[in-house]
Amino acid sequence: MQRKKTSRPDRYGINATFLPGHFKGYTIKLNPLDGVYYCDMRPNMACDPLLNQHIRTIDHFFCTDLWRFAK
Repeated sequence: MQRKKTSRPDRYGINATFLPGHFKGYTIKLNPLDGVYYCDMRPNMACDPLLNQHIRTIDHFFCTDLWRFAK
């Protein structure tokens, strides 16, 4: 996520930065990451088989992967 300006100068909103095509390109062509975690999963992250394989919810990190990485 990233901040975005709103009509009020003293307030910020949020803007999603997830670009599915870019993520697939980086994951397949460059280097897969050990983990990608999102608090607010997008519908395409659950439906797309490749995204579903590589992206998990943040609770999965705290309850499962954190303990595995700490060993």
